[in-house]
Amino acid sequence: MKNHSKSRLNNDYLYVVLMALMTLITFLPFLYYGKISAMSDWSFHATRVEEIYRNVKAGHLFTFIATSTFDHSGVGNFLFYPIFFLYPWVFLRFVFNPIVSFYVWEYLFTFSALTIAYFSMKKFCKNRYQSFVFAILYVFNSYRFYLGHAVLGEFVATTFLPLAFQGFYNIFISDDEKNQWMLLAIGMTLISYSHVLTTILSVEVFVLIIIVMVIVGKGKLVLKNMKFAFMSIGLWILLSLPMIYIFLSNYIGKNISAAPKGIPMTMVNSFPRLIINSLISVLRITYPNFAANIGTVLLLTAAVGWIVASKNKIYLSMYILSLVLLVLSTNLFPWEKLANSPFGIVQLPVRYLSYACLFLAIIASLLICNILKRCYDSKFQVLIICMTFLAGLMVFFIGQKNHIGIVKHFEVSKLSITATGQKLPDQVDIILDKDNYQNQFNYDVTYGNTDYYPNKSLVYSDTITSQQSYFNGKIVSQLKKKYFANKIDYQFNSLKTGYLDLPVVSYSGTFVKDNGKKQNIVQSYRGTVKVKVNKGVNNIEVGFNPGTGFYMSVFVSVVTWLIIIIYTIRFKFRGGFNENNRVYTW
Repeated sequence: MKNHSKSRLNNDYLYVVLMALMTLITFLPFLYYGKISAMSDWSFHATRVEEIYRNVKAGHLFTFIATSTFDHSGVGNFLFYPIFFLYPWVFLRFVFNPIVSFYVWEYLFTFSALTIAYFSMKKFCKNRYQSFVFAILYVFNSYRFYLGHAVLGEFVATTFLPLAFQGFYNIFISDDEKNQWMLLAIGMTLISYSHVLTTILSVEVFVLIIIVMVIVGKGKLVLKNMKFAFMSIGLWILLSLPMIYIFLSNYIGKNISAAPKGIPMTMVNSFPRLIINSLISVLRITYPNFAANIGTVLLLTAAVGWIVASKNKIYLSMYILSLVLLVLSTNLFPWEKLANSPFGIVQLPVRYLSYACLFLAIIASLLICNILKRCYDSKFQVLIICMTFLAGLMVFFIGQKNHIGIVKHFEVSKLSITATGQKLPDQVDIILDKDNYQNQFNYDVTYGNTDYYPNKSLVYSDTITSQQSYFNGKIVSQLKKKYFANKIDYQFNSLKTGYLDLPVVSYSGTFVKDNGKKQNIVQSYRGTVKVKVNKGVNNIEVGFNPGTGFYMSVFVSVVTWLIIIIYTIRFKFRGGFNENNRVYTW
């Protein structure tokens, strides 16, 4: 038995090393050229990282509002858009220059995605080689390429989708995995730490699967396993408690805006465009058309995958679900009738491609294994693994060839050092290197600069981002300002008593002190902080305090994680999860 375990460990180790090497090779060109093509949401996330980095450098771990970035407006995108997985990028900034730190961060999540996909699939199919193929096809799919350079929250979230869906499978479908109900909670928590919208979409897909199970006569099985689902939901709540607390205390019922609601039909791609883009697998297509791209391999799988999927009910269900999700990502689905309904929360239907790629990669891995099964347990194993490794690199470089070309041939963008209040140049790619990297923060971010403003602030956003202050309704300019972590200090010399309206948006946790004394806040017509000041010198401090409840929720979440880790280690050492009864092939 010990020899069997050792052999299994060595085999897993081989695949993990190959995945680490593959990830390194794919990032070497970007590290070599030392440039970043900053498109779509890049500037939003890079600016959030910059704020956190400055705060950590000053000795403050938590960041709640923007003070030194985002036009010093106090916007709370750090409160409502997850930042947990930005911290590795922040800490890397203390070791590397900004360009290298980003690529190392992206490398870590790509490698993590490969390993999570590999081990999740291995638990499902009990076949190492199929799991290796799945990991490559899923992580290196063309849609995820785009996310990794543009939509970073969703990019991180895709790392954990296989884990969450394996957990769902354990609860509702597998006959012997009910004792692993925690896996669903862990996967969904990690997704929640990455991207709230992906969390919601994942729940949508889970509900869709459950509805189908009920329709096909599996309702009793669903009801039987719901207790494990509720246990998983309870654990998910405990692990996500800090985020839930912030949303309940500062977002729900507070008239806070988010990203634009509804579905812009001009950005919904056609099914023919999905096919064309996937066939040519290029990156250099104007957004959002590139996003409708799953790559040639997964497209062919969508066309012929039924050949292998039809022989197994579970694989067939995944195949049909992948086709449904492909349709949902295009205008074949009547989104124009649902654009402003609760389903419009998806904003961009192309986001369903992450899930379509997940299931198509599973079918493709089965298809490839079936094709190679004649050599499966023969002396050609090493050759097949090496060929798969090279094929994976080829898939990556074909998908990335234009993006590599961009960072290689495009000149570094000329960004002004005095561009406060201006938006970044409106072009597909802003090219950054270590020398002009900091200059991007002199501009407003391309997208999301006013996300999570109070709704009433959106109408007056120009006056807020341009940092206009008002005293008794008249513009004042003699304010002295200093920016700190989660607070801004103003000095205002007033000739009389009155009300000062500052260009800092107000939330439930916002506080104001004048000359060290806490003051009542009156939210102005702009949704900003309005405070009564006295005649003379007023040293005003505007900041954000999430309250004791937040720190208590962090404590509960951390303790819950520690319990899970300790329990998992002890259970594993006691021979849990029935590992010795599993059959694993190479």
